[in-house]
This record gives sequence, C-alpha cells and structure tokens, in this order.
Amino acid sequence: MNEDLVIQKIINLEEGVVEVKEKVKKLDEWDTLMSGQDKIIKLLETIRIEDAAAKSKTDRLEKRIDEFAILSTLSSS
Repeated sequence: MNEDLVIQKIINLEEGVVEVKEKVKKLDEWDTLMSGQDKIIKLLETIRIEDAAAKSKTDRLEKRIDEFAILSTLSSS
C-alpha cells in the first residue's frame, strides 16, 4: 500500500514538473516577443526622427530654391 502511495506521489510530482517546464517555456516565448516588440518600437522611433530631419532639410532646400528664384527674377529685371 505504501508503495502505491509513493508511486502516485512520484507520478504527481512528474506531472507538476512537466507543467512547470511548459509554463517556463511560455514565459521564455513571451520574453522573446516583448524583446522583439521593444526593438520594433525603437526602430519606429528612429525612423520618425530621421523622417523629421529629412522633412526639415527638404523645407530648407525649398526655401532656398524660392529665394534663388526671387533673386534671379530681380537680377533679370
């Protein structure tokens, strides 16, 4: 009878170990997903900053072109 109880406890412990391993695996997968999400957010922030810088440069160039066009018009008059 005692042997049956010991065997049942061992089986229950083994089932518990398997359950814990599955939970740890899910947590590892979650950590990987969160890490990937953080990298994507950082990349999007970098793209946004670079886009703002490019727009600023474009705006300055357009302003210079307009100024040059005005000066050219004044010079030819």
